[in-house]
Order: sequence, then C-alpha cells, then structure tokens
Amino acid sequence: MNIFKINLLITTITMLVALFMITQVPTDMMLPIHWNSAGEIDRYADAATALLFPPGVMVGLILLLSILRYLEPRKENLVQSKKATHAIAFAIILLLAVLEGGYVALIYGFTLKMHLLVVFMVGICLMIVGNYLSKTRSNYFIGIRTPWTLQNDENWRKTHRLAGRLFMVSGLAVSVTCWLIHDDYLTYLIIGLVLPSAITPQIYSWWLWKREENNAQ
Repeated sequence: MNIFKINLLITTITMLVALFMITQVPTDMMLPIHWNSAGEIDRYADAATALLFPPGVMVGLILLLSILRYLEPRKENLVQSKKATHAIAFAIILLLAVLEGGYVALIYGFTLKMHLLVVFMVGICLMIVGNYLSKTRSNYFIGIRTPWTLQNDENWRKTHRLAGRLFMVSGLAVSVTCWLIHDDYLTYLIIGLVLPSAITPQIYSWWLWKREENNAQ
C-alpha cells in the first residue's frame, strides 16, 4: 500500500471515529484544545468542533495535495517529489490522528498529558519530514524555498540534504527530551531545537550561492 492510500485510510478512519464520538457525547460537552507551556488547559471548544478539527484538516490537506500539480509551475519536479510530498503529508496526518485519539481518550475518562503527547509527535513529524526532504526536487510549494534554491538545482539538493539531517536530529531530540524536562521548559526546548533547524538551511543556501558567485569571478 503506497503512502497516499495510507493517508486516505487514516483520514477516513479518523473521520468515522469523530462522527461516531459526536453521537456518544452530550451536546454541551467541552474538550480542551490548547495547553500553555506549563501544560495547563487555557482554551476549550465544544466536543463536535474539537473532534471534527483533526479529520477536517486531513481532508483539506489531501485536497490541497490533489490540486498542487495544477498550481505548480515546475510540474515535473513536483511529480518526482511525489513520494516525499505524501510522506510529509503523512507526518501531519499522523499527528492529527494521535490528537484525535487523545480526544477520544479524554472523553472516556483517561488522564493524558496531551501537551507532552503533541510535543512528542511534533518531534516524530520532524524526523519523518527530515527523512524525505532530500528526496524533493525544486518546486514552489514543498521544501526550503529560498531565491537561491529555486534558481539552482544543486543548491536545492545540498540545502535539503542538510535540512533533512537537522530536522531528524532536532526531531529526535524533541521527542526524547520532552519527557525528561519540566513542562515550563517545553517552549524553550521547541524554539531552541526547531528554530535553528529551520533557519540554518536558509543561511546555508545563501552561503552556497555566495561561494559560487565568488568562484565565478
């Protein structure tokens, strides 16, 4: 089964679970939808909204991917990046499916540290994305899209190879460390690990371009 079909299957199951659970809960039931950095709930939504949000985003993501080829100027490159694109979508869909599972667990009375679960899954998603970034080809929708990566395929390849490694390392660090530190430091953990992983490839892309410019003179 290819990744696209797996994404469709997870989305369908999640939507069916959401629709079923809506029929099982009181109409006035509220579920937490946001936690602060200390793990305290600071926002609620009605159960139907909370339950339908994850599968709704999944459906929107799949629809977006289905029309990207009509919007992308570099269609051939996007086709060559198909596996990576669907894998990145899988990472997001997996995160949303776990979120849905968390809501179901809360409804049935289980005690979960949802904020930790979400942070852990963010780390897993980063590792999945990092594993596939180097397999993308130059396009305007997926990847590290700087002026320099978009104008030079070699720049794109090297930048995404570095970005992939950084995302995998930071993702692993986030998914492990989130269980070991106090909740008050979770925000700093994410910012301290993820932000450099996102910014460094862009600086590297510029450096590659600058080096090539200097060599050409």
